[in-house]
Parts: sequence; C-alpha cells; structure tokens
Amino acid sequence: MIDSSKIAPGYSEAYKAFSNIIFGYNTDEISIEVINEIPYASALVKIGNGPRGLVILEEISKNKFTWISADEIYFVTMNGRIVRTAGLENNLIDVTQPDINSIIDELEYSQEYFYYYSYDFPELKNLELRAKIKFIKREEVRLLSGNRELRMFEESIESGVLGWKVKNLYWIDDSNFIWKSIQHISPLIPQIEIEITKKPS
Repeated sequence: MIDSSKIAPGYSEAYKAFSNIIFGYNTDEISIEVINEIPYASALVKIGNGPRGLVILEEISKNKFTWISADEIYFVTMNGRIVRTAGLENNLIDVTQPDINSIIDELEYSQEYFYYYSYDFPELKNLELRAKIKFIKREEVRLLSGNRELRMFEESIESGVLGWKVKNLYWIDDSNFIWKSIQHISPLIPQIEIEITKKPS
C-alpha cells in the first residue's frame, strides 16, 4: 500500500487550503487560470462513467509520480502509465514492464511485449499480459491547458488466463510525454482517463 502518512506536513496544509478552493467548484468549472494558481502539477482523472476529479502531484521518486485526489485515492505513474494505486476496490500494487519509450522511439510497425501485474484484493501476483502497441495518427488535441499536436498510440493488452482483452490509448508529444490517456489496469476496475492539466516541472 501507499503510505499516506508520509505526506509532508507542508504539503498537507497546502493541499487542504487549495482543496477548499478547487473542490468547491464543479469540475467542469475548473479553468486553466484556477489550475495555474496551484503550485503543484495536476491532472484530471475519470474512472469509468464517474465524474472527472482533480488529482495533485504529491511526490516524485525514482521516475515515479504519486498523485492524490480529494477522496484520498492514489495513483502512481511511471512515464505516464499507471503502475500502482491505493483506495480502489482492486488495487494494482506492482507492475513489471519494458521501457515503452524505447519501443515507441524505435517503432516502425506494431511491437509485442509483456506486462506482469500484481493486485491486492483479490490477491493475484505476476499476471502475464501480452501487449502490442501501434501508432494511429497525429492530431490536434483539445486539452484544458490548450490545444496540442500529439501522436496517438493504441496499445492492445490481453490475458489468456482471465480472458481479458482491452485497448489503452495514449496521446504523446514528440518528447514522449503523455498528456492524455485511457488506461485499463484491472478486469475489476473500469477504464481510467487521465488528462494532465499542469505538467510536472
């Protein structure tokens, strides 16, 4: 589990202060001006058909980014991909994955690789997922932070053991930063949509 007690006191105080401002709004009313008032990187997250919620970057450690929501749901991302969660009904606790950025840099045709996912409840360790990624198109994407020309990639993942087969979508800039994504992390959790509203510095 992610230890929420390790949040720095200064961060906690600032987070509470800004949450009083941010979460007083309907999410659809949050503007880029409001986002820019927050001295932390942020993103909008939507789980399944639920409402969009704001998450704020709590910590960066060894290329892993920990994001926290108002209701204390945590997401850890690495190179824009979710590698750990806390506060969900079925949490992803560990991921073994290849260097996807290297695969994208060298991508001419679709390439195949494997993930290994571990979960907390029900406990499941090292579920093997076969994955394949391909470039779809370059397009102008409308984000809260402004329009950006991004590359869209489609990643197909499947588990023969569970009969689970889904597709992830990533919108990536030329430096391989993921600005927007639709990701599936578990057969028991709906898709998770993430849009970066303020990029980590």
